[in-house]
Amino acid sequence: TTDYGKLFCEQCVVCDQAIMNRQYEKNQWGQVMCHKHRDEGDAICHDCHRFLPKGCASMEDGLAMCTGCAATAVRDDVVACSMLEKVRAALKPLGLGSDGRIPCVVGSREKLQRACLKRSHMHSKLPLGLTRCKLVQHPDGRTQRFLKGVLLQSGLSSPMAYNVLAHEYGHCYMFMNRFPSLPPKLEEGVCELFTWEWMNTQPESKFISIHRDQMMKNKDPTYGEGFRAAHEVLHQHFNGNMVKLMEFLKKHGKLPSVKKS
Repeated sequence: TTDYGKLFCEQCVVCDQAIMNRQYEKNQWGQVMCHKHRDEGDAICHDCHRFLPKGCASMEDGLAMCTGCAATAVRDDVVACSMLEKVRAALKPLGLGSDGRIPCVVGSREKLQRACLKRSHMHSKLPLGLTRCKLVQHPDGRTQRFLKGVLLQSGLSSPMAYNVLAHEYGHCYMFMNRFPSLPPKLEEGVCELFTWEWMNTQPESKFISIHRDQMMKNKDPTYGEGFRAAHEVLHQHFNGNMVKLMEFLKKHGKLPSVKKS
């Protein structure tokens, strides 16, 4: 049976066992894995979603990485700031530019979680990035606005870090342009649109293809459903024009309803 399995059956990337009468899944890299490994913490690369052979994961601050992603890990503040500037420059021709540099620092998972605990309205248990801003109300009615910057999870691969920074840039853009307070599902969904538009400015790659597919299938009620709703409105009402969508959002504090076919 063992020889038959090795000769005629697909092999699980993780445990190197023949997949004969077991449930399995296949990823977009063409790899096959026993379904039982799905919830193991080191069986799937966090960033590119390759399946990883036992003992081959590089753990980046609690996140499993393949060797390829680990080789491009972002751990330096200067590098992260430069990447955020590149995101802003790429989105500027789409009418999504902003004035002034945005500070960006790289922090541990623990630091991100501590920062989240200070926010009563946080809706992501495991954030990869966080935009830190502050409003100060004065007795004379004036409101001062401070954009402290972006906190990025340390150790993310370069492609994943860019995606996270594009999302956080969406938060920065809305804060700097004085958008009204928005429901989490709406704001996060629109910020995911910033990631989508960022990926559209980049050369096509397997990583981008996988992450586009994931965004369209994400079951998270805030990020997944919020993104798909915003994406549908973008193309149904604004013909893919992000500037017009953002102008409407700023004026009305909501997006138009999706027309059901």
